[in-house]
Amino acid sequence: MQTQVDGACPDDDPMVEGLEPASEALGARRAFADRVGDEGEGGGDVGRPPASPLMGMVRRPPFGGRPPAPPAMGGTDRSPLDMVRAQALARGGAPPLALSPGGGGVGGGGSGVTSAAPPPPPSGDSSSSLPPASGSGGAFQFGDLEAQLDDDDGDGGAPGTAADGGSGEWDPLPWDTCFSECHDVPVGADTFRVYSTGAATAEVVVLLLHGGGHCALSWARTAQALVADAGADAVRVVAYDARAHGHTVTADPTREYELSAEQQVEDAVAVVTALYGAGATVPGEGPPAPSLVVVGHSMGGAIATRLVASGRLPSVIGLVVIDVVEGTAVQALPYMSSWLRSRSRSFASVPRGIRYVVNAGHVRRSASARISVPPQLILVHPPGAAPAGGGDSVQAGGSGGGGGRGGPRSRRRPRWMWRTQLDKSEVYWRGWFVGLSAAFLRCNVAKVLVLAGVDRLDRELMIAQMQGKFQTVMIPSAGHAVHEDEPEATAGAVAGFLRRNLFIGAGGDDGTLLPAAFQQRRPVVPRRA
Repeated sequence: MQTQVDGACPDDDPMVEGLEPASEALGARRAFADRVGDEGEGGGDVGRPPASPLMGMVRRPPFGGRPPAPPAMGGTDRSPLDMVRAQALARGGAPPLALSPGGGGVGGGGSGVTSAAPPPPPSGDSSSSLPPASGSGGAFQFGDLEAQLDDDDGDGGAPGTAADGGSGEWDPLPWDTCFSECHDVPVGADTFRVYSTGAATAEVVVLLLHGGGHCALSWARTAQALVADAGADAVRVVAYDARAHGHTVTADPTREYELSAEQQVEDAVAVVTALYGAGATVPGEGPPAPSLVVVGHSMGGAIATRLVASGRLPSVIGLVVIDVVEGTAVQALPYMSSWLRSRSRSFASVPRGIRYVVNAGHVRRSASARISVPPQLILVHPPGAAPAGGGDSVQAGGSGGGGGRGGPRSRRRPRWMWRTQLDKSEVYWRGWFVGLSAAFLRCNVAKVLVLAGVDRLDRELMIAQMQGKFQTVMIPSAGHAVHEDEPEATAGAVAGFLRRNLFIGAGGDDGTLLPAAFQQRRPVVPRRA
């Protein structure tokens, strides 16, 4: 976004849209620009331009007071949250929040975190190692897909060929590149896909909740880096696909998109109970659950906060919320629908979908996208076409008549579409984020907020931060998908949080680990009188 400097305002600036016409001001501005161009750089004392009525004008909100439409999103790397932050900076928003204590690095490591090279892809056909696709893909309408064919990526070819976009650089990577175990966990009539890594006997379990439209494998690189940083024997990392996401299957299709905060909290409690028994939710019944540190990104951060605030899991000792703050999230909601409409909806192949996600800037690191994007896509066949390969695709609904925009040939061509139709969850968006700050402060555990940019902390949250009731870590080199863009830095922030609170062994002055007897098993939280 171009910023306004000394009264100059480019003609093509999208922020000019919605302003009252001011021909005199525009003429004065152009005359001033011409005069500067004639005199050249340093060609005399030009001075400041004459005062312009544009400087005092307020953008008219169209459609009866609704927020103005965002700038065009095509080809940019901005999520709705990134757009809100950019606008806040352009208006002279709040300065960046405090870095993590303990030196120049993220997470108090002293010298920072350096990016490690991603592991080489496994030999053979990597796509064969992917878990089977979920059979619950929502009610796809192939007519909606056909309307997008003029905006998609073309026919494509076989993965790894020149027609498909390269020589394998966009090929999917299997889940076991970073995770060590994959299970389908039954919860009532539903089945949740769960990934884990680290020692099963670890005393601390880090539970990861992904954002809306993402999947559990969006945590793959971060989980791998966290186990490497904290030690495989110190932590066990667990991530699962939420309902209507990834490979989780909801038995009742009418309840698949029940993504309210309350329902997702119930799902999280049920998954933890299925993994660790009744002791996780009812003290004294069954073996005690290991200590839990809940980490959530975006929508998952809101759910993680409400899960911890509910007290349903008594073994929770820590909370990490990544890139979601109530003020910024609520402000970004009006842009969400237009952002969803602006992104491509169909792809000729999975590698093309991965390439689109990276080139559009939704995920800035291809090594992360090659793992996380495949579970977010599902193969959709046109009406009347026989699915190839069994149960890894969905037969599209709707009419199969000819005359579509793509013609008969395109109607016979299967396409990859987003598995999660986020627009169906719009009714729950405000419920995820409104009241989030108060719920965050109610959590009686050690807390850290990891952000990628300037966020709108409300008064209560700002006061609590200055009082040291929670820690803030900034990773400004990342976009909204912080844990995918900078997995090593994110893992370093989480590992540093675990060590500072002595949830895992902390090093002594002589380089040895502190004995378990001196390690804190419950955080010391300031309590109100």
